Amino acid sequence: ADADADADADADADADADTNTVAEIQSGDFPEDSPVVLSAVIVSSPMSIRAPGFFVQDAGGGEWSGVWVYVGETGITVSEGDTVDLMGTTTEWYGLTEIMVTDAADLTVTSAETVSPVSTALEAAPADWENYEGVLVTLSDVSITAEVDEGGEPMTTWGIAVEDIFMEVALSEGESFSSITGILTYNWDTYKLAPRSAADLVE
Repeated sequence: ADADADADADADADADADTNTVAEIQSGDFPEDSPVVLSAVIVSSPMSIRAPGFFVQDAGGGEWSGVWVYVGETGITVSEGDTVDLMGTTTEWYGLTEIMVTDAADLTVTSAETVSPVSTALEAAPADWENYEGVLVTLSDVSITAEVDEGGEPMTTWGIAVEDIFMEVALSEGESFSSITGILTYNWDTYKLAPRSAADLVE
């Protein structure tokens, strides 16, 4: 990252000079508890049914483009497809990178129109799932195996489990899908795919 020693000369030439990208946050450019500002990111999930929060991603999707936003007791609610500006601090929650927003005034929905978040299609398991942590992805040709992970979630032929962060998920061994779309998240020391609704499970 460039320290930008001449900030006084060009700060007003770039409207978003002080904003960050999700990719910068996910790539470890910021120490824990760093203040960050995101502008015009897309809400890529519903509100979680497990914790007060949701995922956002940079408009184009792809590797390093998504992150979990934890809003605690602020009362903030958003809808999938909202475009938002937000301010918060970075932290790692048991290995999951997140942005903590502590004041409702620190998040603004900036457009009345909803935008369909871009899903990144994967044809095979990546060498490192971490590149896609927090990202909306689509896995093709997915079957449910007889195994469960450490959290009791059903495992897939992709080597990751299906997680019930946004909806109750009941899957049985042998079920197969032409594709499953969801947010790639991380808990219980493993990566998991969290579908947003039944429409993300395509038979």
